[in-house]
This record gives sequence, C-alpha cells and structure tokens, in this order.
Amino acid sequence: MSQLSTKQKLLNIIDDIELIAKELIENAIAPKANKISGQEYAQLTELLVAKDTELKDTLKLAYEQGQINKKIEVVKAEVEKQDQEISKLQKQLKEAEQILSTAIYQANQKLQSIALAKKRPVSSEELIKFAHRISASNAVCAPLTWQQGDPRRPYPTDIEMRLGTLGRLSDPVNGHILQQQSSMSDLHRSGPAGEVPASNQNQFAWHPSGEIHISVGQGTVAMDTRNHKQETEDVEVMSTDSSSSSSTKKCCLNMDSDNQSQEAKLSVGLEEFNFDIVPVIYEIFCSIEKDHHDNSAKTRESQDCSQKVLELQKRLDQARAEVNLLPGIQFSKEEQLNHLEALKTQLRLKQDLLQRHPDDEFQKVCFEFGLELDEVTTEKQMLTKEQGDSQLSAGLSEDVIYRVDIPANRYDLLCLEGLVLGLKIFQGIIPPPQYKVIKLTDGSVEKLVVKPDTEKIRPFVVAAILRNLSFTQDSYNSFIDLQDKLHQNICRKRSLVAIGTHDYDTIKGPFIYDAKPPSDIKFVPLNQTKEFTAADLMTLYSTHAQLKQYLSIIKDSPVYPVIFDSNGVVLSLPPIINGNHSKITLETKNVFIECTATDLTKAKIVLDTIVCMFSEYCSEKYTSEYVEVVYPNGTTEMCPELGYRTEVISVHRANKLIGISESSTNITNLLSKMCLKSELQSDSKNIKVTVPPTRHDVIHACDIYEDVAIAYGYNNITRTLPNTNTIGEQLPINKLSDLLRYPIAEAGFTEALTFALCSRDDISTKLGIDSIDKVPAVHISNPKTLEFQVCRTTLLPGILKTIAANKKMPLPLKIFEVADVVLKDAQTEVGARNERRICAVNCNKNAGFEVVHGLLDRIMLLLEVPWSQARSNIGYYLAATNGKAC
Repeated sequence: MSQLSTKQKLLNIIDDIELIAKELIENAIAPKANKISGQEYAQLTELLVAKDTELKDTLKLAYEQGQINKKIEVVKAEVEKQDQEISKLQKQLKEAEQILSTAIYQANQKLQSIALAKKRPVSSEELIKFAHRISASNAVCAPLTWQQGDPRRPYPTDIEMRLGTLGRLSDPVNGHILQQQSSMSDLHRSGPAGEVPASNQNQFAWHPSGEIHISVGQGTVAMDTRNHKQETEDVEVMSTDSSSSSSTKKCCLNMDSDNQSQEAKLSVGLEEFNFDIVPVIYEIFCSIEKDHHDNSAKTRESQDCSQKVLELQKRLDQARAEVNLLPGIQFSKEEQLNHLEALKTQLRLKQDLLQRHPDDEFQKVCFEFGLELDEVTTEKQMLTKEQGDSQLSAGLSEDVIYRVDIPANRYDLLCLEGLVLGLKIFQGIIPPPQYKVIKLTDGSVEKLVVKPDTEKIRPFVVAAILRNLSFTQDSYNSFIDLQDKLHQNICRKRSLVAIGTHDYDTIKGPFIYDAKPPSDIKFVPLNQTKEFTAADLMTLYSTHAQLKQYLSIIKDSPVYPVIFDSNGVVLSLPPIINGNHSKITLETKNVFIECTATDLTKAKIVLDTIVCMFSEYCSEKYTSEYVEVVYPNGTTEMCPELGYRTEVISVHRANKLIGISESSTNITNLLSKMCLKSELQSDSKNIKVTVPPTRHDVIHACDIYEDVAIAYGYNNITRTLPNTNTIGEQLPINKLSDLLRYPIAEAGFTEALTFALCSRDDISTKLGIDSIDKVPAVHISNPKTLEFQVCRTTLLPGILKTIAANKKMPLPLKIFEVADVVLKDAQTEVGARNERRICAVNCNKNAGFEVVHGLLDRIMLLLEVPWSQARSNIGYYLAATNGKAC
C-alpha cells in the first residue's frame, strides 16, 4: 500500500482544523443549554493546538521535500543530457552499421574481382608500363614555367588520381562494378574517327591562372586548386522557403510563450506562504465572548465576527491553494528519496555507458600533468612479449596495468597513492594535504641508539612510526612495491640507503643500531623458520634471484650492520634482509620504519617519501610519530623531519622564462595545482611558494618555474623565434632529406618516425624471406624484448606497424619515412654502415599503385634522375617481378 503524500497530509490537516474551528465557533454562539461540556471543550481546544503543531511540522517536511525536489530536477536535467548523448551514440552506431554493411558488400565485390583477375591475369611488365603511362599523363611532371611558390600543384591530387582509369575500375555503375578489359592495351585503342582515345580522356591541362582544366568528353571543367580564404569555408545553410521561415517564427513564439507560462507557474518559497489559521480563530472567539450592553456595539461586533469568519474561510481556502503550489510534495519523503536514488543510479549507468575511452582520458590527464602513459597492458601480455612463449604466461593475471613513465626525481609519484594524490590536486578535486609529526600524549618519544662501530660500514640511520594503519591487500602490495622502487632509484640498489619496515607491536624499544662480526649475528630471516648467522646468510642468498645482487655491499666487511630491540630481537640485517619476527602483515596496525644509509640526505628523502605516501592510511591522516636518533657523539636528531620550506619567485621572471604573459593570480593557481602551496605577496610582483616534504625534486627556483610551465601546458605556449643567433650547418644528407620531406608531404603523405630496432621476424619471415641468415642485419647481443633484436635493414616493417596501430583511422592512410637503415659491411671500420632510405605506403580500399608510382616519379624528377626507356644504368626503371615482398 502506497504511503500518503505530504500534499494529502497537509490538505487533511487543514480540513481537520476547519472542522474543529467550525465546532468551536458553533459551540461559542450556541445557547448555554446546547453548549458542550467544559472537558469536551478543552479536548477540542487541545486538538486544535495539536493540529496546528502538526501543520507546522508537516510544513517543515514540505520544505525539506522542496529541497529534495530541487536535487531531483538537477539530476533529471543531467539524465536528459545523457539521454541526448546516448541518442547521438545510437545514431553514430547506426551509421557505423551502414558503413560496415557497405564495406562488407564492397569487400565481396572486391573478392569477386580478385577471383576474376586470377582467371585473367595481367603480367607485371604490362602493369608497370601502364602505370608509368598514367603517371606521365596526369601532371606528375611540373610545367617548365613552374617555380617554388607557384600556386599550381606540380603533382596529382587524390581527385586527379581517382579520375584515372585504374581509379575508376572499382566504381559501381548501375549497381555493377566496371568489368576489367581483356587486356591493358585495350584502354589505349583509338575509337572511331574524331573520338578521343580512352587513355587521353579526363586529362589535366595547366593554365597560367593557377587552375587545372579537366577534359571530360567534349568539354572542359575548371578546378581552382588555389587556397581559399577561411571565410568562404564556413557556409551557413538557410532556408529559401518563406513558409518555413514563418513557421520557424511561429515555433519560436510558441516556445517563448511556453517559457513564460512555465515561469509563471514557478512556486514561491515556503516562507512566503500564509498558514497562520489559529490566530484568526482566536480573534473570532474574542469577538464572540465580548459582552456589549449597547445594541449598536453588539451589531458592530456581530458584523466584525462575521467578517472574521469569512476571513477564516478565505484563509483556509488560501492555505489549500498554496499547498497545491508547494513543489515536490506529491509524494511522501521516503518515496521522493527513493526516486532521487533511482535517478542517481540511472545517471551513473548512463555515464558509465558513455565512458567509452577511459584509457584516452587517463592519457590526456597524465600528459597535462607532465607524465607519459607508456602502454596499457597485462602481466600475461608483458611476459608473452618478453619471452615469446604464450604457454609460460598461461596462469598469469589479465588485470589491466597502466605503465606510466615517471621522472627520475619525482619520488612521490612512484606509488599509486602518490600518483592519485598528485592527479587529484592537479585537477582541483582536493587541496594539498598538510603533513605533520607528533609526539605521544604523554610526551614520550621512541629512541634509536647508534653505536660507534657503525662508522665502519653504514654510519647513518633515520626512523619514524606510523600508528593506527589500516592495510588492505592492495595498499599492502603498494607499500612493498614503493620500497622496491625506491631501492632501485634513489637508494642506488641499497648501496646508499636500505629500508626496513617492522610491526611495531611485536618489538620493544629503545632500539639499538650496531655493527658486529658476522658470526655474532643470529636471527630468523624473513620468510624462514630456521635461525642463521649472518655468515650463513651470505651463502644462503648467494643464489637468490633478488637478494644476491646486494650481498657484495657488506660481504667483505669485518662487521655487518644490525638493528635489534631492547630484548635483543634482531629487526634487520641491512641492506640484505629483515627479521621474520617483526614482519608486516595485513593485520599490522603500527609500523616502525628505519633507513640505514651512507648518505644522510638521501635517507631523509626516502623516509619522508614513505611516511607521506602511507600516512593517508592512518586513522589521523597525514600524521606520523617522532623517533629520536641518538648518535655516539651525544647529538640527537628527531625524525622524520617532514620539513616545509619557502621560496620566493618573481612573476615577471616566470613569464619571461616560459614565454607567457599570465597574471600573478593565475601563476599562483598554477603552482597550487602542482602541490606547491603559493601565496601572492603584497607587492603583487612576487609569489611565496611553500615546498612540501613530498617535493624533494624542487631544489632551486628554476624547478618552480618548470612546474609553472607544466601546469600551464607546454602545448599552450606560443612558439616564438629565439632572441639569440647561432651558426650551424646541416649535413648534406640531412639537408637533402629535409628537402624531400616537403614535396612528399605535399603529395598527401604523412611522415612517421619509427624505431631503428625491430624483431628478427620483422625483416625476414614477415617479408617473405625464409631465414634471418639471408638478411645482412646487425644483431643485438642481449635484447631486452622480442621487439628489439636487430637493427632494421628496411623501413617497411615500421611503416606497416604504424598502419596496423592506426586501423581506426579513416582511409586512405598514406605514410612515409625518410630515415637510416643499418646494414652489415665487412669493409667498414665497425663492420656496418648506415644508408638513408625513403619508404612510402598507400593503404586504401583499392590498390592505388598509380599513387605510389606517381610519388616515385615526382621524387626522381626532383632528384633529376631520368626515366630509362632502354633499362640501362642511366636513369631509373621498374623491374617486373612476381616474387614476394622484399
């Protein structure tokens, strides 16, 4: 059964108040014999007061529902917007379906054409002759009067190419594809007297005006190939039908009137409604109870009483009318909240539906933040790529992994917590956090005592405590992973700093950092059940995949560093292994972090980074606890520091160095996006920048200027000529390459820059060569992956990979590259030599051999290499072949 709506409740209460008021007024004017008893009268009065209180409470509920109704309207508007986006998506999908159907139909027709071509083949020799004839007759060669800067194009356009005979073979005519001629030479036969030969139709003639005139049948059509002004490209489509314009005006007028009527129906605020009914009833009773001896006074009072009764009735009717105007009370509050939640769920689902490219969005955010999304992969794909055996990766995870290139000095971005925090601050979702170090409530501080013998091997140590942590499996894995990344990065494979983390609840301070002979150190190492001496551990881990690389740091030392607690329990043997007694688990709540080092500055950076990144999992966020380090000379140091320092930069210098002209306020906001809290000085010329403990990469003011440029966006900086002049000269081969790139690009080709290394299969079996031994390739002795095994001997594999990676781009894809290949050469000093080559590929629905042939003729023309009719060593010609690609 549905609940009673708030509107109906209000109307029922007003009806009850009206009935009670009527009963009370009738009782007041009734003869004494007909009056109700005093007890009943008191009950009616109490009921009236209770109904008035209920009315006010229900009005408060109506106000709350009005606020909820506003939220519902906002969500509804967003849902409607998403519906429009979904409709657009459906339309696009329908268009894609039609395009796909057309492509399938054309593919079937193409397969039929291929089958027909196989039955009636044409030799390569005849095809090359015909392609050269098309190339020569379609304005491949520039006119003799053509010079650089001439608006006429000295090369065929895509339109000109498609108007050739080969380009028209696949065009449908009356639902059928043009049948191929029985012989390529039939296309050049002359028709009856006066008829233009087929090979000479649709020709292009140059004119001094810069136009190309096409001969079509008996007439000519001028094509203006010059650049037009931008204004002519933006064409506004307008209706020429007067009736349509008038109907449009009517529609606009109707819409305006509808908007006005909607605005007129908007309900006013609850505070503007008048629901005070009880005071009017009270005034009526006061008038009735007055005892006047003067008849004229009684008459006046009776008239006043009648007027107030009418006013009461009017007030009741007005209250009912105002109830009907209250927004959002057509339902109960519970039903309204359920409706709001359903709308929010619907909105989330539609937003998820429209979120089609999360990888592209993440890549865009990373790029704006100064990072690069290297690839999106999985563990299975990574191992398959590295090992080449899919069976080895059968049991690996297929969870998506985002590989992001992090700058070497941004230690705060080496874990997921730091990266997410930095991106959220950059996008303005959250403000930069404030990190702080505290002592216990009783003022006590944990101590770490350093013994003199540590000077012989690793003299420095710092420590900190994180309390009330809440680990999950993901955060625990990230905690371990951050330590590994820091060890490989700033710690220089533990040679400068070694990190140890321990369950603080399993150990007891004060802690001792000492250096002892290997035989005097005995403990159970991490993930072991047996006790070993330090000397035995050197043997145990000599074959360990990860730990063996760190043994040489202390192996030849007479003493090994060791940390133990007040009970003699060994915490760690840095930089090799921690003890099993204090290992961290998912149930760990308090963590003791120690970093032993040969470089105190780097040790402090490492400790600050770990504490800042994982203090967000503490019950009191971004808070850590002091540890007092006592050195042999009596000096003490409180760790961690988590120090904030300030730098002052000039607004003018920032604009000048970057090449922008931003206001001081904008530069302050840009720095805040990069986790650098900034405050504008009173003179508005300087900015005070607070560098947090997470940004140890900020060493100088120039680092702050760099962050301004990153936040502003390097792509948004206007390109200008440098103010300084330098003298330089290109190598002749590079100059020639640059001169060739422009005309190739003008022919519609896009330049690609591919890797100089490739796999062995890319230059052998994938190109139809039986063995890599037949290819004069330079091999890499220790390739990291299967994709980079040899130096490329041809540019073709890189171009084909580029096309394969851009399948979603519309056809045609015309790609070229001018770059070096590496070939073995025993006569050179290093046994190999570089060759500069050009490779161009035209990928389209039809073969388009004439496009590539025309490009070749154009390049040869620019290089002044003539066509060799006699196929001699002078000039160039195409050798016919039916072999595989090479």
